[in-house]
Amino acid sequence: MILRLRLPIALAILGLGAYAEWAALRAAPLTAGATAAEIRIAGADFVCGAILTVAGAAAVGRVPGDRIGRLLLLAGLAWYLGTFSTSGVDAYADLGAVFVSLHRGLLVHAFLTYPTGRADRHSAPIIVAVYGVSAVAPLAGTPAAVLAVAAATAVMAAGRARSSRGPERRARGVAASAAALFGAALVVAAVVDLRDAGAFAARFALWTYDVAVALAAAALCFDLLRRRWVRATIADLVLDLGEASAPVSLRDYLGDAVGDRSLELGYYVAERTTFVDDDGRVLDVANCGPGRVATIVEDADGPVAALVYSEAVDDAELINGVAAAARAAVANDRLRREIERQVDELRASQRRILEAGDAQRRRLAAAVRERPERALAEAAELLDSLDVRSPAAAAVLDDARIELARAREELTGFARGLHPRALANGLAAALADLAQASPIQVALDVTEIRVSAMSEAAAYFVCSETLANAAKHAGASRVTVYLRAVARTLQLEVKDDGMGGADMAAGSGLRGLRDRVEALGGRFELASDAGSGTVICVELPA
Repeated sequence: MILRLRLPIALAILGLGAYAEWAALRAAPLTAGATAAEIRIAGADFVCGAILTVAGAAAVGRVPGDRIGRLLLLAGLAWYLGTFSTSGVDAYADLGAVFVSLHRGLLVHAFLTYPTGRADRHSAPIIVAVYGVSAVAPLAGTPAAVLAVAAATAVMAAGRARSSRGPERRARGVAASAAALFGAALVVAAVVDLRDAGAFAARFALWTYDVAVALAAAALCFDLLRRRWVRATIADLVLDLGEASAPVSLRDYLGDAVGDRSLELGYYVAERTTFVDDDGRVLDVANCGPGRVATIVEDADGPVAALVYSEAVDDAELINGVAAAARAAVANDRLRREIERQVDELRASQRRILEAGDAQRRRLAAAVRERPERALAEAAELLDSLDVRSPAAAAVLDDARIELARAREELTGFARGLHPRALANGLAAALADLAQASPIQVALDVTEIRVSAMSEAAAYFVCSETLANAAKHAGASRVTVYLRAVARTLQLEVKDDGMGGADMAAGSGLRGLRDRVEALGGRFELASDAGSGTVICVELPA
């Protein structure tokens, strides 16, 4: 109703204001009894009331902001009614005395409830107290009361801005600035009154107060019409969700955005045709409870999520923006989960391939030791049993023994490369064998650890390949091997004093080691600056 009548109401208030200013001048404007200073003051007073009235009429019907608009309209009406207090007509003056300060209560009400117009348990006592003081003109005019109103309004408005979240924090920041400006004008008026500074200072305080009230009302109206805080909140929400480097609680982000930490988020489960929260509890969107409302978030395929929040969040634009951000976030979350599932499947496939290859290597190594190595051993025994008396034949027999020993050694090395027999006695024993067989000095700092066969084999092959590279390519004279188990993780470090410059992309050996380690869910790092040696750090699940 008031939305349709806001223009006639505003015009009526402005007409009343013009008559009040005429009555204050005791006659029609520009009469001989009115000085130029009085006319200027009356004009400024009318303009200030007009700004209050127009700002209120413009804000009526805004959501949120309708209640703020009504408060500003009433403040404009009270402003003009208070102007009658300076009229020369006794009846008008008595009427004006009732309203001379009442606009302060209405303005403080607007500052402390912006942008919804609803008071909470913290601001309500302050608002009621200011109304009480403003309704008693003799009390409202005392410097003590003026300073108290100024301090209470500024402090409470600033506190509400700091304690709020989401769009209300930005909106209340505007209200806090307006309240601070209003409070400063009241302080100026109180100081002038206390010091009895004279007519010039009194006019200055009056002008300051008019300008402060007009600017405060215009700021609230402009902010309600532009609603920049809503768009900024939605933009920040989208940026926060996009920049999150790890999975975050989407419910908390959305709750902060709408200023309601009690917001509940439910994900649609098509198989159950219902919504469930992060903990798997069913979210009843049909019966949200008293003071709660629900918004269903949909995409082209139907529902994807539901938001349940306080009905105090009465802002369709904000809710629509948050719902759009939630829709995109849920879609991104589904895509992320699908990618993670595919990555997990790929890692599981790599692990199965690695395990199958290692099993085949163990079988082949066992077969090599079981048959060819035994045959070579038997051949060596047969040669040793021969009694050759001819020097030439003895020389041939010695050569045969040497070649046979070399073949046995190469076959043993081949079998060890397939799968080290020493691992049967533990990783520490296998690394000790590697160090003993290495042509360069190897210092072991190894703790006896028993972990999975796959992790043991991976650690062994990393050490074997690294020692071979240090001896053949790096020109190293010393290698240090550290092995520890820390927090369910096998940590291996192999460091040499060679020329460095090893490159993962230059050869397949290091890449193969990295692939083996990462297929087990481990981490492989290479540091090899030229002239600084090479360090390989490996972490494997223990």
